[in-house]
Amino acid sequence: MKKLLFFISFCFLISFAACSKKSYSDASYSRSKSLSADISGAGFNDSFEFKESLAEEPANFSDNNQKQDTSAANIQRKLIKNGSVSLEVESLSQTDAQIQVWLKSYNGYILNSSINDKNSYYTIRIPQNKFEEAMNATGNLGKILHNDIYSNDVTEEYYDTESRLNTKKILQKKYEDYLSRAKDVKELLQIERELNNVISEIESMEGRLKRLDSLIDYSTITINCTLPSGKTETGIIKPDLKNTFRAFGSVVLSFFAKLLFIIIGIIVFGAPISALIILFYWLLLGKVGIIRRIIKKSRPEKKE
Repeated sequence: MKKLLFFISFCFLISFAACSKKSYSDASYSRSKSLSADISGAGFNDSFEFKESLAEEPANFSDNNQKQDTSAANIQRKLIKNGSVSLEVESLSQTDAQIQVWLKSYNGYILNSSINDKNSYYTIRIPQNKFEEAMNATGNLGKILHNDIYSNDVTEEYYDTESRLNTKKILQKKYEDYLSRAKDVKELLQIERELNNVISEIESMEGRLKRLDSLIDYSTITINCTLPSGKTETGIIKPDLKNTFRAFGSVVLSFFAKLLFIIIGIIVFGAPISALIILFYWLLLGKVGIIRRIIKKSRPEKKE
């Protein structure tokens, strides 16, 4: 009986040790999962000990994730703010000078602009921390006809790109380390190909983050200035009777030309159709009267 109890206890201790070892292995695998997933698709030879190298990575991946989760509550929102304003002004040249002063007061700059005798258009970049104040001040430039403020929340996209960029940089260092320890030419070429792909992705992500930073740090405001109806920058628009009569004559000529076209269409297409109708009537019901004769023959003859 004692031997049986001893045997059961021994089996229990062995099972407990095996479970502990498996749990430790699973934890090591979880820490390096994202990195090993990229490497497993590279198609390297089994002779190169990638899996063992990954297993030896420090557990800083888990620590970094905990830090990110802790700071998630205090994360800074990434917003792209834009505005659009339509103004009615008395003078385009004076408004242009006012816009230059308005820009300097908010440390903005003109991205592009256009001006003609009746209206002007500006695309302006303003620091985001002065965006609302600058939009409110546009009322001093003229009569506001239309005013729009809209924003785009790119927080998730920004931090997702930043996170993937950090992972790719870690992967780049691993590939560079593997490159120095490649055992043959085939393995060397495979690692170089994967390294070039990672570098290309890193450059693309860095460019995307720079563009987002530019749009976030500087808001875009579009301003469209127009003069009152019937007025130009050089003065009041006078009615041109000569051009008015020309326009009226053009409309009248266009009407009669269309009418003539309809009449010609009726003659060209209507005459053959009318001739066919008359021909069928003459053959079927007229002098020839084919249908009339058939009906007459189908009637029974009356007996006297």
